[in-house]
Amino acid sequence: MKKEFLNEIRTSDFTNAKEKEAIEGFFSAIKKLKDCKIIRSETYLGDIAEFIVKDANGV
Repeated sequence: MKKEFLNEIRTSDFTNAKEKEAIEGFFSAIKKLKDCKIIRSETYLGDIAEFIVKDANGV
């Protein structure tokens, strides 16, 4: 995701605690996947799919 977008999201924008927790968990997961080099770009869905296919095929 673009850094500008991430900077615009504030946890105070969410009135529902469950929504806030879900969004924070999502961004936390993205960070962990980037740290593991599974996500290597801003198109993280494609990066994750590529990782899964390579892993499934032993590449």
